Amino acid sequence: MANIFSGNEHLQSLPPVVGREIMMLLNKSEERRMSLFDLLDKLKTRPWFSSKAFYFALIFLFVTGLVTFDGAYVSVEQHASN
Repeated sequence: MANIFSGNEHLQSLPPVVGREIMMLLNKSEERRMSLFDLLDKLKTRPWFSSKAFYFALIFLFVTGLVTFDGAYVSVEQHASN
């Protein structure tokens, strides 16, 4: 079974750290909502970016109740604070 975390990974690519960057982008948008495609477009130039880091960060945010999914959109939960 594959490990979610590896000792060889940079700290910048850990799900909570990437999740924080995603939350910052979502909170900057007026509706606190963004499409997955827009998020990927804004994050793909970051040095830590990989599809695995992005995927695990979204799972982390969903499991902790900070975001919800509506089709291709990611929204900040109402109870999530800035």
